[in-house]
Amino acid sequence: MNYTEWADEYKRDAERVLGTINKYKEKLKSENLSKDERSSIQRVITAYRCIYRELLKTAKHLRQRGENDCEK
Repeated sequence: MNYTEWADEYKRDAERVLGTINKYKEKLKSENLSKDERSSIQRVITAYRCIYRELLKTAKHLRQRGENDCEK
């Protein structure tokens, strides 16, 4: 697998994580949630956002690495 393909795979994973984040955000719109449930969902969203950012950062790094390898 080359770096560009690998970067694309990380980008796709990031998009899936973003979809999960959006599902949890939809749950937050419910008025029936207790304070504890709302807090729990917020913590999950925060964790997924960290994962999302790391996936994007890795994808960017791999893409740059692939571009640098092509220049050699």
